[in-house]
Amino acid sequence: NLVSVTFGAVNGWTSPSLLILRNPETAVGGVPITLEEESWLSSILYLAALFFVPFFSHVSQTLGRKSAGYVTGAAFITGWLFIIFGESITLYLVARFFMGIGGSGINVFITMYCGEIAEDTVRGSLGTFRGLLANVGTIYMYAAGPYLTIPMMATVSVIIPILFVVALFFLPESPMYLMTKDKEEEAMKSLLWLCGNKEAADLEMEELKIVVTEFKTNASKRFSLKDLLSFKGTRRALLLSFILAIVQQFSGIYVVLGFCASIFEMAGTDLSPHISSVIIGFMLLTGSLLASFLTDFAGRRILIIVPQIILFLMLGALGTYFYLKEIGFDVSVLGLLPVICLSIYCIALISGLPTLLYVVIAEIFNPEARGIATLTVNGVVWLLAFLIIKFYPILLTIIKGYGCFWIFSGVCILGAFYTYFQLPETKNRSIESILRELNGETDKNS
Repeated sequence: NLVSVTFGAVNGWTSPSLLILRNPETAVGGVPITLEEESWLSSILYLAALFFVPFFSHVSQTLGRKSAGYVTGAAFITGWLFIIFGESITLYLVARFFMGIGGSGINVFITMYCGEIAEDTVRGSLGTFRGLLANVGTIYMYAAGPYLTIPMMATVSVIIPILFVVALFFLPESPMYLMTKDKEEEAMKSLLWLCGNKEAADLEMEELKIVVTEFKTNASKRFSLKDLLSFKGTRRALLLSFILAIVQQFSGIYVVLGFCASIFEMAGTDLSPHISSVIIGFMLLTGSLLASFLTDFAGRRILIIVPQIILFLMLGALGTYFYLKEIGFDVSVLGLLPVICLSIYCIALISGLPTLLYVVIAEIFNPEARGIATLTVNGVVWLLAFLIIKFYPILLTIIKGYGCFWIFSGVCILGAFYTYFQLPETKNRSIESILRELNGETDKNS
């Protein structure tokens, strides 16, 4: 998960960097960045991530999980090197594209590798590390970025993916992958490394053989996208996943991450934009910690609905603050309202859909359909992230800050209602009972 720290830094990089690039005294070549360049610089990594989802899925399945990890790390290293040595916005755009490739790799590589090398008792906890460490990277960029030049930010940041690639070399390949390729001897060596003793490794091997046999038996039953649309239950599950992905992206998560300092500069609070951004970074980390504790204790529906209602209130209040400022109201009397709203927003946000979306996907699709469903939803998530970040700076000039945040607020409350009426509770339920409900074969209360 060292590479997750890098992606957090990549997401947070635009927050201090855009302020530098807008200033004629610090901009590249002394020419301030244009609105069009700003929108592309912020969004192009999500476009790259969208394009490379199938690539990383293919590499993981054919060449191995570690190969996907090496490509992921190399993409981030290349991106940071372009920023270190680049002296134009064009080269910065190339850098961000490579970083998007790395972001796509993280979603595939870390999920698969960590899930396959972890014991059952710690798999859930290890699954939260990706979000936790990404937020550490964001905090680092918010805190250090304002005091560094753009090349210096990149010089410090490139150390992390380099360490990741070196450390990955010493880790074993996934035993699951090796067994699917009929490399039992290598899989046993990997298990010995992971378990620490032969007795435990032998036990794991016996379980692994059963899983792999079932995996190969079901390989012929794997779904295509056409198959997903052929059955009522999977059609409904896919629609649920798409709606939840839309709600997640329109909650403004990447807008806040990428434009944090700019939002506070626009708000004109007493605290500096950089200090406010650091506070928000810590709130994101708090939300991640909260999510890791709550996920296995409460139902999925309540952990989506309650945060969405809180997001509706916080984003609505923030939009109202910007509207009052726009019409000339003295917002100084409202003091730290933007900081308070965004702090609560961050805790609620990370406690909800960003953590639970893929948990829900894993629970509402049968195993044969889960792979193609996850791949498809990943594509939707990256596409929406690109479109929202690409057009956010442009929308600011058309409907202003209050219009943007009111739209985000409206989508959040609609998402809460949709979840209440449409999403079945999946916690502590068998996949068979969930699929029966999605197929309309049983009352939801049964």
